[in-house]
Amino acid sequence: MKRRLIVLTSVLALLSLLSIGILRYLQVRYAGAIDYSVDEELFNSVSGKGACTYLGYDNNGSLTEIYNDYSVGNGEWCALADICDYIKLGFIAVEDREFYNHSGVNFLRTTYAAVNQFLHLGKRFGASTITQQVIKNVSGDNEVTLERKVNEIFRALKLEEAHTKDEILEMYLNIVPMPDNKWGVKSAAKMFFNKEPSMLSLAEAALIVGITNSPTRYNPYKNPSAALKKRNNVLYAMLDYGAISEDEYKNAKEMPIYLSGEDNTEEVSNWFVDYARSEVVKDLCHSFGISHASGSLMLSGAKVILTVNPKVQYLLEEYFADEGNLSPSFKSGLKYAMTVIGNKTGDLIGLVGNGGDKKANKILNYCNVKVTPGSVLKPLALYYTLIDKALANAATMCDDVPIYFNNTNSGIIAYPKNSPDVYDGSVTLSDAIAYSKNTVAVSTYNQLGLNFVYNTLKTSYGFPLTDNDKYPSPLALGQLTDGVTLVELTRAYAAFANYGIIRDARCYISVIDKDGKILLNNNQNEKRIMKESTAKIMTGLLTGVTKRGTARMVGKLCDFDVAGKTGTSGGDLDRLFVGYTPAYTMGIWAGYQDGYTEVGSNNPSHLAIWSGIANRLYSAKDAPGSNAFDYTGLIRLAFLADGSPCMEDATEGIVGYFTPDNIPPWYYENKGEYLPA
Repeated sequence: MKRRLIVLTSVLALLSLLSIGILRYLQVRYAGAIDYSVDEELFNSVSGKGACTYLGYDNNGSLTEIYNDYSVGNGEWCALADICDYIKLGFIAVEDREFYNHSGVNFLRTTYAAVNQFLHLGKRFGASTITQQVIKNVSGDNEVTLERKVNEIFRALKLEEAHTKDEILEMYLNIVPMPDNKWGVKSAAKMFFNKEPSMLSLAEAALIVGITNSPTRYNPYKNPSAALKKRNNVLYAMLDYGAISEDEYKNAKEMPIYLSGEDNTEEVSNWFVDYARSEVVKDLCHSFGISHASGSLMLSGAKVILTVNPKVQYLLEEYFADEGNLSPSFKSGLKYAMTVIGNKTGDLIGLVGNGGDKKANKILNYCNVKVTPGSVLKPLALYYTLIDKALANAATMCDDVPIYFNNTNSGIIAYPKNSPDVYDGSVTLSDAIAYSKNTVAVSTYNQLGLNFVYNTLKTSYGFPLTDNDKYPSPLALGQLTDGVTLVELTRAYAAFANYGIIRDARCYISVIDKDGKILLNNNQNEKRIMKESTAKIMTGLLTGVTKRGTARMVGKLCDFDVAGKTGTSGGDLDRLFVGYTPAYTMGIWAGYQDGYTEVGSNNPSHLAIWSGIANRLYSAKDAPGSNAFDYTGLIRLAFLADGSPCMEDATEGIVGYFTPDNIPPWYYENKGEYLPA
């Protein structure tokens, strides 16, 4: 047996030497493709004292603090000298006993782990050193692939060349994951014992060391028996390593777990910060070329400059927290989401991800959940093109009749079906939009063509369509396969308010690290997708929705100009309204999480809420100046429901806006004989 062990050890040693040689060759030959500067930049960005602070500009243009992650006990940096030896020795004993001897990688252990993977010589174990774990925790790059593992080895070797062992260990102890999305041993010491890391006993230190293996499973508040067993395993590892004596081991092992931590209740951030946090992490991944950004990078003294308007956000959160403002169905599970874009900048300035009082961080935000837009899609996919290409105008007559009829077991069913099931034979384009005529939408889709409509939605608005959407129901009636988010829809409608220019709906402007270096600069992209005159004409058409159409409740409740469009998914599972005023573009969604409960056709609470928010914004002390839309450069006319001019009383007609090259023929034929609006 002893001889076999000697032979096995010798073979492993030879394999280890061989692997070192191969890896060194590969490093010289191929590893030039690895951008080591990214690891160094991440290391330096994370290192040091500080938590992530979120700031926004107030109405005076001054930066004001919105939220600071110190408030949840995250990211409190602790110097190595202020961490007790029990913590340091415990992690080394459990994670990497050769930490102070290797150059970043334990080749013998790595080789044995690889051989064991195939020959099953003993219990499986990881071979990552503390240095390798720092690479993984800082970057968040933990894909289980051979290529990533080899790259990690090279990166660990390079990190050891740039930093001392103590710098690497200090980093590790400050970013090691802890329960409840916290990081570092200082957070854990406060969370469980209300102590500084320098004051921990052996038993307390061993408990913290054991937790990191699985923060949820070994959380002593939730699983005390599992945490106790794991702590004792750590104590034995420390004894075996020679870090503690037999007496210390026995005494600590007999100690029960005494938890006397500070209040572990998180300070809840607002909906905007939650949304921005996820967007920043996503962009950090893209910027640094990593699979997912480590939370430690967001808790390292960084500053995130938000686009939020603090007063708008406060108003939204206050309104939705009061259940009296919501539908009675909220108590039985009706969900809400609302987004607000400032028309002047195109940026998100406020949002809420659900109704009621927000009670936790990082919870489901319905602003970022894909929903079925329904008829909200019609002006974007169809109608603005008719105006932009001068194929129709507000007074153009459209056929409001089903295109064909299906003979089914339930009887003859018209397609497309209007809601309500009423067909007027012939309507103006203005009324087709105001009353959301599905018949006219499908006819327009057929006129423009599948590929044109599909490509318009993908290229102009960037909507994530699939081949399954290449049918009339998704493209003409908005029943998209995967849906779009409320943020995406609100951004799209802001192009009407911004005279035909679409912009990125940013939630943050930049991310700056603790040393003042810009980690992310979120420049805003913009492009023109329609003529300025088209956007103004569409605004006039969409005011018909709120004055006499499907959103007339909004027009009755608001004494300022509002344009917009309602939308309902098939089966009445989603109800939306995306509307805009001269100052704001706002979208609201209502629906149930289960995906099969109907909102109810007699439940217009989302329209009442939209109006309530808009009225509060316009009644504020620093409310925007203009209450009316700008139709400069257009011809304003009144016409009747049959498309003919108002010859007697213009106030009884439908008001429309036109350009000289796209105007009813009677304008020139009977000029002077009708009454302009």
